[in-house]
Amino acid sequence: MAKRKKNVLCIDIGGDTIKAAEFAYSDAGVMTLVKFAFAEFGFGENSSAENDSYLYAMLIELKKLLDENHFSAKLVNISVSAQNSFIRFVKIPALTENEEKVRQIIEFEARQNAPLPVDQMILDYQLTNTSEDGAEIDAMIVNVKSADIEKIVKVIQDAGKKIGTIEVSPTASYNACRANMVGEENCEMILNIGGRCSTLIFIDQGSYFERTLAIAGNTITQQISKEFGVSLKEAEDLKRRHGFVALGGAYEDPDSEVAAIISKIIRNVMTRLHGEINRSINLYRAQQKGRKPEKLYLAGGSSVMTYTPRFFSEKLKVPVEYLNPFQVIAIADDVDKDALSEVAHVFSEVIGIGLRNVGTCPLEISLIPEALKRERIFNQKQPFFYASAVTMLLCLGITFWSFSKQLVTVKKDSTRAEQQVATTNSIMTKVDAAYRKLNNSKSAYNKAAELLVGRNTWPELLNKIQAATLPEIWFTSVEGATALVITKKKETSPEPTGGFRGFGSLESSGPEQTSALPTGEYKWIVFDGYIRTDNPKAEATHIYEKFKQNLEKTGVFKKFTIADSDRMIQNFKLGSQDTNISTFKIEAELINPIKR
Repeated sequence: MAKRKKNVLCIDIGGDTIKAAEFAYSDAGVMTLVKFAFAEFGFGENSSAENDSYLYAMLIELKKLLDENHFSAKLVNISVSAQNSFIRFVKIPALTENEEKVRQIIEFEARQNAPLPVDQMILDYQLTNTSEDGAEIDAMIVNVKSADIEKIVKVIQDAGKKIGTIEVSPTASYNACRANMVGEENCEMILNIGGRCSTLIFIDQGSYFERTLAIAGNTITQQISKEFGVSLKEAEDLKRRHGFVALGGAYEDPDSEVAAIISKIIRNVMTRLHGEINRSINLYRAQQKGRKPEKLYLAGGSSVMTYTPRFFSEKLKVPVEYLNPFQVIAIADDVDKDALSEVAHVFSEVIGIGLRNVGTCPLEISLIPEALKRERIFNQKQPFFYASAVTMLLCLGITFWSFSKQLVTVKKDSTRAEQQVATTNSIMTKVDAAYRKLNNSKSAYNKAAELLVGRNTWPELLNKIQAATLPEIWFTSVEGATALVITKKKETSPEPTGGFRGFGSLESSGPEQTSALPTGEYKWIVFDGYIRTDNPKAEATHIYEKFKQNLEKTGVFKKFTIADSDRMIQNFKLGSQDTNISTFKIEAELINPIKR
């Protein structure tokens, strides 16, 4: 039997669980699981990944897990949940002949897109794919909050252990999947349905793409809590005792009314998750030029609900099975395999970070805090420091006589230093000028971005108006108005023109109308049109009122009330006995005015 090397403890900190496993490594590269632990936390009423109570509960549980399990390994690898990180994929020009330029471009992108100030973040990146024409390189940028990582590191160090590496769960899961030959020939997906977020990973012959989805097990728990009016902890218990994915269609509901309600809640949430998966597939194929996924692997604590594989297989039309990451490791004889089988579906990330000590992994993200990096560098230099100190003491007597020569050298060094300072000041002046130029460019970019944000306003408004329009209604005009329009004399019904006059500011138009000074935004939409019915007196009024109700239901216009009659044109004229045409004019006030 091959001799084992020093053990390594691997810990994955999820949204509401902590998974730990101690691995031993042989000289032949065999990775053996010798001990594992699993703990849950975070079912409090105010538990959220964005607040201190969540972080406090996680740190308490982490300390408890380390104290109770007495892991012998001193070196610890850590992965943190995707919900506590910011992962972004960018494309950069292929400057592979100059690695320094590639590094500078990626660091600039990372700093520009960081969700927090750079001094509050730890970031790392890795090149993932190269385009077929070789013109672009895909890079993955990972950011995490430094304060949270430092608190986790402190708990580990207080337990008498050392930090090996820190990464995020999606990259650890990817490494485990690659080791288990997932996606070697076809494009395959891994859906990890966790407690507070889900991650969807695409693997296609080594290429990597990931999306973090906000829909997860806690989403189901919240819906059950809302439906039954119970606490989150009670809702979680109901989900575990009665939860399964409803089959839908003609299948009968279970005998238990509670189970029937919970299963439908779960199916609704899973349907929303399926919609996010479809959007992710479209994004992957459009942005990354990826192939159509051929298979789905399930992982994560919330993936084991009954009928989950069947649901996604029916929805996605691909084979679905659970991920088995244990194929590439050995399990010690004294490990409780029955207990391990109950939580095996959440250990892919733990195995992934354990593989970092076997050899070079496809993705090697490092999120070590700067303070820990400096400490490591200092520790590495300590032997040299002591050797230098001894050498210096031995040389003091020999070098004493050379003080006069050293004085000359110091003066020369001082002169060179002054020259260097002047050069540095000159460079800083150029940097400041470039920074001001960058700010000006960013300001222009932000203005352009504001214009792009509003480009879909009018199409969306027209779509809602079209959806609210009844078949019997014929518009002669639909116009935007910047101010109130007050009719000064009785209007006569114009002949139908048969189309839209378009959107424009309703200024004064002849002696019949006056208006306030126009503003910089449209506050009103004015509808002119006709209603054609077989029986105008019986149906036209109903159609007119129904149209107004439909406009209110769009959520775009304010409600039509009697109190508004002095500032809102609602001119409706029934057709006479010998005609089936009625006219109307409505000036509807927008809830949110639209900039001109």
